[in-house]
Amino acid sequence: MAYKYSGSTFVEDEPVIVSGCGTYAGYRAHLRKDEDTCRDCKDAANSYWRNNYEQRKTRGRKVFQFTPDKCGTNAGYARHYFYKQPACEPCRKAAAQYMADYRARKAA
Repeated sequence: MAYKYSGSTFVEDEPVIVSGCGTYAGYRAHLRKDEDTCRDCKDAANSYWRNNYEQRKTRGRKVFQFTPDKCGTNAGYARHYFYKQPACEPCRKAAAQYMADYRARKAA
């Protein structure tokens, strides 16, 4: 009987796959065991990916917008930079103070 190391213990047998062939879980189990996948599992995986693609296609893209709720902080300065906007005066002061504190901590 062969033993396989699993985490902190040795186990005698490999875990039993609950999902059989013809499911996406069965397809993944084939891949984990370095086996050739059967036709039913390939069809199940293609169906899973097709359904996932259709759901993502109808959802649309997430639109990111600048919100000034963090203005006056270093995070607000980073938001200005991310959205390619000129930083407001409170954000520039906060970022300068942050860098001064950082350099002081680094020098100490």
